[in-house]
Amino acid sequence: MRVKTKIIVSNIVMVCIPIVLTLVFWTAYSLSTDFEESGPIKFKNIYSQYKKRFSDIDWTDMRAAFSNEKVEKGVAELYDSGVRFKIYSGDDVFFTNLESGDEDYFRTHIKNQESMDECFISQEGKYIFFDMEEKSEQPYNIFVIHDSGTANPKLRKTFVPIYMIPSTSMTVFVTVLILAIIIGEMAVTVWLGNAVLVPLEIFRRGTGEIANGNLSHSVRYDSRDEFYDVVADLDRMRISLKDSERKQMGYEENRRRILLGISHDLRSPLTSIKGYACGLRDGIARTDEKKLSYYDAILVRTNDMESMVNRLYELLRFDIDITMMRFERKSLNTFIEKFFDAKKSFLEENRVKFSLDLRDEIVMDLDEFEMERVFVNMIENSVKYRTSDSSVLTVDLCKNGGNAELVFRDNGPGVPDDCLEKIFEIFYRIDQSRSVAAKGNGLGLAIIKKVVEEHGGTIRAFNDNGLGFFITLPVKA
Repeated sequence: MRVKTKIIVSNIVMVCIPIVLTLVFWTAYSLSTDFEESGPIKFKNIYSQYKKRFSDIDWTDMRAAFSNEKVEKGVAELYDSGVRFKIYSGDDVFFTNLESGDEDYFRTHIKNQESMDECFISQEGKYIFFDMEEKSEQPYNIFVIHDSGTANPKLRKTFVPIYMIPSTSMTVFVTVLILAIIIGEMAVTVWLGNAVLVPLEIFRRGTGEIANGNLSHSVRYDSRDEFYDVVADLDRMRISLKDSERKQMGYEENRRRILLGISHDLRSPLTSIKGYACGLRDGIARTDEKKLSYYDAILVRTNDMESMVNRLYELLRFDIDITMMRFERKSLNTFIEKFFDAKKSFLEENRVKFSLDLRDEIVMDLDEFEMERVFVNMIENSVKYRTSDSSVLTVDLCKNGGNAELVFRDNGPGVPDDCLEKIFEIFYRIDQSRSVAAKGNGLGLAIIKKVVEEHGGTIRAFNDNGLGFFITLPVKA
């Protein structure tokens, strides 16, 4: 149940409990006070309540008292309920609303019982009550008769004025009502409190664990309410942070490994260069042929160092922001033609045949330096991972709507299909037992993807008798 629904239900419960209890109590009491079923005791209680109600009336002048509006109203209520009475002292009658039949009961049952303090008589469905009042200066007697047959049918079971309810019953009713409201309020408070506080406590513990760096602590909440999605999002964030932390640790480990490897590898060519330089300085290479050999060796070692420094540069440049890009309006066709023309010697030395199919003229915002890194990595990967002595590389370029579509293909071994999306992750290397792709350091394709995305494009890999790359780049008018 959702929290909103619980609040609505709780409000309904808090309103309904007092109403239901009042109706139940009132109905039960009304039924129990029917004179035909309740007996003399309940009739006496009602009579006592009326006496209390009239306790503030001045009865010194009895006839004047009965002209009081309050007394008149009470007498009318009693009459409508089937209650009639006679107040007298000896032969002096102060008030009577008895009917002719009532006088017969009076003469039959009360005439010879004047010394009796109280008397209840039940006969033929009627209750007769005799009372003597001696508190005033002139003692008087009260003869009361209840005849349910003459009562107003609507009032016979329902007419029970509040002042007629015995004080004990009223106390019990009020006490039960107050206890029910208190218990209901406590139950609703606990219910709603658990509905809000429990998920908040789970959320608080979850965020606390994340803040303390514990990303293994699962955050779970099973109730399907408004808090379910909040807690579920928190747990998804925890899992995402954990994955990012694991990847970042892997990145850092690979960075350290690459930096350590480059630092170690630089020592060898530096030592060689230093040795050859000392040999030239000290005159060890005396002939021109020997000197040329030393120069060539220094050049080779320098090229090796340049390659290592380029790898270090790529590693450090990988996280550079897009704001470092320098875009200019250029022809992509011209850029590709110039690039392959400049690399023609390298391609020939490495036995790489290439073909260009530049069908449409593409002019776009281009960072030539960064885009050159894409093409260099494509060519180097094709040479590095091939399984034969030569390779074939094709490049297709065309325009499709507002995008340029650039496709690279080679005739190499390709990669397993389940690795096609992963090969663009930094430092990702396919397992050596499955592919020769483990030769790389995991930077080349990650750099390619980053440069393409910084140009606003996308890249995906596919297998087609070799490995291919499909690149889209936006073309602005």
